[in-house]
Amino acid sequence: MRMEQPQQWVQVIRQDEFLTAMLLRLAGPETLCSLEGHLGHYALPNLVSRDEVGALRRHTLWPRRDFAILRLDPETAKHLVQQLAADPDRAVDVEHIQIERRGLLAMGGYDGLDATWVGASLPRMELNNLVEAGIIKLKNIDWTSEKDQ
Repeated sequence: MRMEQPQQWVQVIRQDEFLTAMLLRLAGPETLCSLEGHLGHYALPNLVSRDEVGALRRHTLWPRRDFAILRLDPETAKHLVQQLAADPDRAVDVEHIQIERRGLLAMGGYDGLDATWVGASLPRMELNNLVEAGIIKLKNIDWTSEKDQ
C-alpha cells in the first residue's frame, strides 16, 4: 500500500467535524474515497468501483462488508459529509474510510475512526488548526520502542 509521507496519527475527538474537514479539504480531480461497512442506506454518487482500486484496500476480510470507492470531487464530498453527519450509527455503518490523492493514501480512518492517520496532503498548519479547535489530538507513536517490548 502506497501512503503519503510523513504520516501523523491522530485521536479524533469530534468525528463529524474531522470527516467534514478531511473530505472537503482533500476533494479534487485526482481524489478517491473508499467506504467499508454497512453501506446499503447510503447514496453513493460518483461510484468508481465496489472492488479494491489503487491504494484503497479492504480492511475487514470476514465477515465481508460492503465496499465502495467514489471519485471525491467537491460536490460528492459535500453530499457524503451530509450523509455521514445524518447517520446516528455512522461509526458502525462506516467502519473504515480512506482517501487517496494522486495515487497515494492521504488519510486512513479505521474502526470507526479509533485508529486514524493523515498524510502530507493536509498542511501542518491545517492539522494544527484542527488541534486548536479541539477536533483532534496528535498521537506520537515510537514504532522502534514497540519492537523492543
